[in-house]
Amino acid sequence: MESMQDNSTKRRDIPSFLYTQKNKCSLNLAFYVDVCYNRKKNMCLEDGKMSKFHMETVECPKCHSHFRFKVWDSVNVDLNRKKKKKILDGTFYDTNCPFCHTKIHGIYGFLYHDMKHKYLVSVRHDYSEAMAACGIPKDYKLRKVQDICQLAEKINIFDIGLNDIVIELVKRIVRDTGKINCEILFAGRKNGELFFQTVEDHSCMLVIKDHIYSLVIKSCMPGDLTEKFAFMEVD
Repeated sequence: MESMQDNSTKRRDIPSFLYTQKNKCSLNLAFYVDVCYNRKKNMCLEDGKMSKFHMETVECPKCHSHFRFKVWDSVNVDLNRKKKKKILDGTFYDTNCPFCHTKIHGIYGFLYHDMKHKYLVSVRHDYSEAMAACGIPKDYKLRKVQDICQLAEKINIFDIGLNDIVIELVKRIVRDTGKINCEILFAGRKNGELFFQTVEDHSCMLVIKDHIYSLVIKSCMPGDLTEKFAFMEVD
């Protein structure tokens, strides 16, 4: 395994990594607003083929003016491909105060739906009770994550047909081998290699040969990779 910085692109054709979160790395460029609201969770699951949003009033942390802010309850990326791109490049939560024009990240939970790859990811919320009456297909993968970076990781994993349970086991190997004490995220696969990125330093890339993934699958016990029909936290 290798640890490498961005300037190592001269040595290796690195895929486009998705956890830049540029504004998040420079707190002086943006303010953060935790948008709290009460919505019935089954509203996000009903008619799951549609993306849904509602409006909330938030206070600008800089000028303290109040304005209306669009909050997405659910995002169907088969219908809203631009939203997927915003999730991956870290701009999904971005908005600007209409009064002082300060950039604001309005952080909140929502439901991510990918019909093509058959998975639902809940950000911050647990929809397990609500889903029983909403007719979710049994062959769907259901996951719960705590933030949008973890959602981006699930997208990276599922969109190329990998198993996130196996990836979490591979990440343990990466952390142990590289003596990494911080959180790492799967960033992609290219040319027979798996790429991981540290959360604390987005420029630090970790690389491991992708045959390790196959070896981990072979080492799994029966039942280790069993899917539960509930929003599982796999981390």
